Amino acid sequence: MTKPEIVGELKKVGKFIQVAESEMNRLGIYPRKPWMYPFDLVGLATVSKAIALSKACLKLVSSGFPDEAYGLSRSIVECANNLRFVTADWDPRDTHARNYVSQHLLYKAFWAHYALEQFAGRPEEQDIRDYAKAEGIVPCFEL
Repeated sequence: MTKPEIVGELKKVGKFIQVAESEMNRLGIYPRKPWMYPFDLVGLATVSKAIALSKACLKLVSSGFPDEAYGLSRSIVECANNLRFVTADWDPRDTHARNYVSQHLLYKAFWAHYALEQFAGRPEEQDIRDYAKAEGIVPCFEL
């Protein structure tokens, strides 16, 4: 593709993202109580993340970093896969969303453990502990 063709395609994709984001904002969707309806929070956060990642990919491509944009675009595919998993079967108890949230918290606990191990005895250790406490994360091996 020539440079003018790339610019034209970027404008088309950028317009699509802008319209999609405007439509989502126009709907005025607010999540209900997350402990009762976890899908609301998971779904909206995932869509928001996909829009932000899309904008970042466009910025990278327009700045001459298509390979980096390609790598980042894989995270958009991950967002789509996560939404597909959570919405695969309708369940009034949001079982898939609850499982997704539980797995996400376990993932954070796993990495919190290794972050604490990496920064043991250093000033960053307390920052990690403070963050984990504020987020309700219990590092894996401190259960």
